Amino acid sequence: MFANCGMIAAAIEKMAPREWAESWDNVGLLIGSPAQEIEKALLSLDVTSAVVDEAWRMNAGLIISHHPFPFHSLKSIRLDTPDGELLTKLLQRNISVYAAHTNLDVAPGGVNDILAEQLSLRDVETLRRRREALVKVATYVPQQYEEAVWQAMTEAGAGCIGKYSKSGFRVTGVGTFLPGADTSPFIGRQNQFTRVEETRIESVAPASLAQKIIAAIVAVHPYEEVAYDVYPLNNEWTIGGLGRVGNLESPMRLADFAHNVRTALQADGLRVVGDPNSFVQRVAVCGGAGMEVTKDAVQQGVQVLVTGDIRYHDAQEAQSIGLNLVDAGHFATEQPVLVRLQRYLQDYSDKNHWSCLFEISQSQVDIWHWF
Repeated sequence: MFANCGMIAAAIEKMAPREWAESWDNVGLLIGSPAQEIEKALLSLDVTSAVVDEAWRMNAGLIISHHPFPFHSLKSIRLDTPDGELLTKLLQRNISVYAAHTNLDVAPGGVNDILAEQLSLRDVETLRRRREALVKVATYVPQQYEEAVWQAMTEAGAGCIGKYSKSGFRVTGVGTFLPGADTSPFIGRQNQFTRVEETRIESVAPASLAQKIIAAIVAVHPYEEVAYDVYPLNNEWTIGGLGRVGNLESPMRLADFAHNVRTALQADGLRVVGDPNSFVQRVAVCGGAGMEVTKDAVQQGVQVLVTGDIRYHDAQEAQSIGLNLVDAGHFATEQPVLVRLQRYLQDYSDKNHWSCLFEISQSQVDIWHWF
């Protein structure tokens, strides 16, 4: 069967939930309909005219991009502007656009984990952990519906504790209720006090997913009125986060490390801050424009940060606090994630028997030329 945009979006959001994106970001299905059937999808860092033409030639109905298009709220759509022309081309050719941006940056297996892998870092940890309040969600289910409700809860994001998933607790008891005159009870009769053997199912979840989990419960629960509880918890959820930190197998000269970065990322050029003959071993990475993590890096003993889009005065400040820098560019530090995302989506497609192909754009290029 063909997948549709909504199904593909749900698959991406299992890896990088939209709730993890920064508040200023614009992620999710940005152009198109969730119901649109997709035979081929094209992955790219950016949505450009060349990428749209490539999608059209290969009959791809969906572009999955890292950088959103449109990024900012539109106050007008003028066809004599570059954005207006691009939007018109997408709509005329019935090509949808989905973006996974800052949520993919912080996700396990996302931009920064892949960047750390490319540089062969060991003992990798999150540089700046993403923290969120937890809640406990509980519901009461007739026993023959336990598994359906539990599956819906976990698919909506409940039950993750560290590296464990589907974590929960169940206990059997007796539920009671009195259906009123205008009810259609699944069990029992109107105006008749009823006792039912039920199972209480409870699990933890990030607070941002509570409403999504409740909606999933209600969708599969057989009762006309579904009983559920949501309890705020004092403990926090710390999965994922910005940047990664790890170690090289052995210390090496900054110049040699920079050469390895250029080779591993297939970058056309690098900018380096620091003494080329100094030795480094503890490394932080932050794909794209990541200078906001410099203080986190120094606090964790990092000797060199690999990122992109470094500004002059930011580089001066990093040098003043003893942090070496390797600027490999925005494109080169984010491009590797597309390979992982393509493999994830193709495996997901095959496992779910979708007739859908996911391919990486050959038209996207780094806009910078090095001389």
